[in-house]
Amino acid sequence: MTVALLLLASLAPQSPPGMPTFAEMVERVRKEGDLVPDDLLHQIAVFQDEAAFAALGEFHGLLATAAKRRQVVHEYRHFAKTPLAERAIARLGEVGLATKDEAEGREAVAALATYEKAGAEALRSIAKGAGAPPVRLEAIAKLVPHRKEEDFPLFLELAGSDRALPASRAAGVRALGSDERGIETVRKALSDPSATVRGAALEAIAKRREPAAIALARGFAADPKMKDWSPCIGAIAVLREEKGRGDAELVFAIGSRTEAGIRAVARKALREFEAREVVPAAAAALGGKDRGAAIFALEVLEKFPHPDAGRALRRALESSDPAVVSAAATALGARGEAEAVPDLRKETANADPAARAAVIGALTDLLPQDADWRRRLGQFAEDRDREVRVAAALALGRHGGAEGLAALERLLADREPSVRVAATQGLAAGRLKAAIPMLVGRLKRERGRLREDLAEALRRITGEPFGREPGDWERWWAGEGERFAVPPLADVEARAAALAKARAEAKTATFYGVEFLSERAVFVLDASGSMAERTGTAAPGGKAESRYEVALRELRRALEGRRNEEGIRFNLVLFAGNADAWHEKMQPLDARSLDLALGFASRRVPSGGTNVHDALARAFEDPEVDTIYLLSDGEPSAGPVKDPSLLRTEVRGWNRFRRVVVHGISIGTSSALLEGLAADSGGKSVKR
Repeated sequence: MTVALLLLASLAPQSPPGMPTFAEMVERVRKEGDLVPDDLLHQIAVFQDEAAFAALGEFHGLLATAAKRRQVVHEYRHFAKTPLAERAIARLGEVGLATKDEAEGREAVAALATYEKAGAEALRSIAKGAGAPPVRLEAIAKLVPHRKEEDFPLFLELAGSDRALPASRAAGVRALGSDERGIETVRKALSDPSATVRGAALEAIAKRREPAAIALARGFAADPKMKDWSPCIGAIAVLREEKGRGDAELVFAIGSRTEAGIRAVARKALREFEAREVVPAAAAALGGKDRGAAIFALEVLEKFPHPDAGRALRRALESSDPAVVSAAATALGARGEAEAVPDLRKETANADPAARAAVIGALTDLLPQDADWRRRLGQFAEDRDREVRVAAALALGRHGGAEGLAALERLLADREPSVRVAATQGLAAGRLKAAIPMLVGRLKRERGRLREDLAEALRRITGEPFGREPGDWERWWAGEGERFAVPPLADVEARAAALAKARAEAKTATFYGVEFLSERAVFVLDASGSMAERTGTAAPGGKAESRYEVALRELRRALEGRRNEEGIRFNLVLFAGNADAWHEKMQPLDARSLDLALGFASRRVPSGGTNVHDALARAFEDPEVDTIYLLSDGEPSAGPVKDPSLLRTEVRGWNRFRRVVVHGISIGTSSALLEGLAADSGGKSVKR
């Protein structure tokens, strides 16, 4: 075995300069045995080749302590998407069936679950034949997503077992559902010691409207400390079926105190209740001191189809909390509540800039043809607060018409880049011929991303294929201006698609195919443990690279492409469990800074979770940044906000008046979060 392993190690990919080679890492495990850190076993496994697979087999027999053997078993997860997947499944199945260490068996089961459908038969074998009961029960729980009719007796056993973990028992209860064969077991689960299991039982039995389930659901909903997923979702499932007196208020209480995913379920359930139940509960929350409850109330009322909802939203404008006023104004505009116009007009004097900006947006929605309001927008364009000027610029673009051009031209020269971006976007939205010379004139004064925004606005109005050089536009306008007519938007979009394809094929500085045009960019790179996985691609020299190594190579290529240009500034943020910035502020791009930034990144060994929230927060701390390139290979798993929908909402709040473009680069799998962040900011989203 050792000779074969040495031969395989000689063929294995080599580590980056300064890091130990694969063979050196293997030899260290042999010498230090159970004293080696778990991270070393991980670094060996992520090579994902024959040598790494053989090394894990040797280590499982070599290491003496149970903890280290479990870590070896854990590392078999890395072969799920490789040609060695079938052999890894077989190995994990053997461990799960034969081990006398219950913790090791559960680790094997958890690893098999990462293989999804491919690992189902191995899980089924363990569920039917493992020696350790806890291992069997965990295998049954992991089998639920791939269940067959033959598995029902296994789920019945799992749901009724007092030896299984609560989460596993809950999975068994959900698998039984309301099937008559298991209904007594589900009813028994309503009194389980674990709230997780009781919540699963509520989900399973919700449509039966049984008194015991209703009482339990109301108890969960009324408990201000109950915020866990299973009991809250179970309670909502029962209450939306019952719809008794006060049940809407109870669902409202759940939504007011929980995280984004549960709030979304609660909002959907509340739409099925009568207005006489929902609106008073929302109004009470709006009149209280709990900001979370008030914001949830506004989310509910925005899409609640009843006049009383609009009246409650108008009363919310009287709140002393600017966040509540902002959300109420936005909701009133989205609902088309014309009756709210007088109340909203009063709030244009609100002391908080963000609240005033939200009110401006709402009134623009409600008064699209009002000449007096258009004149007011011109006044807001002169406001001292950036947020208000941004809102005015966007509003003038949507509905200001020719009357708003003078104000937008002034905003094109605003001292704040975010306002200039908003003015550019406003002119692009209006698509007026008179805007063309304004945009061409400004094109000569801007650089970087703002110049690209201006060129894009000109393309949207004219359909012409000119780029960022003002001379091309000036010559075209001098020759065509008098007889030019703005073409239909559909024609422009068709030409834009052809232009985008041609530009993609051109040799410009790019990061994973996304053009690097900004002069104020921050690259935010995932350095979590999964980024150590091998990609199957080869670096110069023919050696396979990890995802992280590919990212650094792409970063170097992008920076090299702009290195000889003056005025380029950039920064780098790496994130795993925490977020680390190369510098507090962006630095000039030159040969020295490029090497220093890449040196900072290359010293990082990928490990840990995925803290997207803190990484983006670090990037947004710099007031100069106008573009963020965010690269990740997974969903958030660390940091203060892990829920993708909640994180997306938070970033929208940061960016509402910043107008920072976020490009999302998803590695290995599609990411709804990265796609959403790009869509929200006008960026591009790619999968690699």
